[in-house]
Amino acid sequence: MASAAPSATSPAPAQAAPRPAEASAPLAPATIEETGLTSAFVADLTLKLLYQRATTAAELTQIMCLPLKILQPVLDFCKTEHLVEVKGGAGVTAATYVYMITEKGAIRAKEAIARNGYVGAAPVPLAAGGAPAPPAPAAGAVGANLAMPPAAVSRSRETSRPDVSIVTAYEPASASTSET
Repeated sequence: MASAAPSATSPAPAQAAPRPAEASAPLAPATIEETGLTSAFVADLTLKLLYQRATTAAELTQIMCLPLKILQPVLDFCKTEHLVEVKGGAGVTAATYVYMITEKGAIRAKEAIARNGYVGAAPVPLAAGGAPAPPAPAAGAVGANLAMPPAAVSRSRETSRPDVSIVTAYEPASASTSET
């Protein structure tokens, strides 16, 4: 029976060249300013998540796709404002603290949900995803320069405000694209 082991003279398999998306992936943000989000937006998103259930800072960073060094100052602010409280932890590091929303925080979370019901990963500016940056938003336009990561395609419904679209569902982006 012949062995399937490669001979010493056979060339090594060629490694695939990186795809453009992999080659130009942006670095993780180091500050909240680099995310293109405001502290208030991140705080509201955090409160909406905690309104659903108490969770650890580590779980919040995974859900929101933001590093703890960006999320921790927001959690500290929410704690100072009595919007959340720490209900214990599995260790001595801040990542293991269990955060629970307070009554005051629940009121603010409900207000945030009424304005924008999205709960999940923090949206990224279009320029950070490799796409061209959009024109500057109109004065007072909230989140006009934000979009979901390019891997997600959303269905949305129109609202009475032209600068706001309410996301109702996400679907994976199609793997095949037609070029005509």
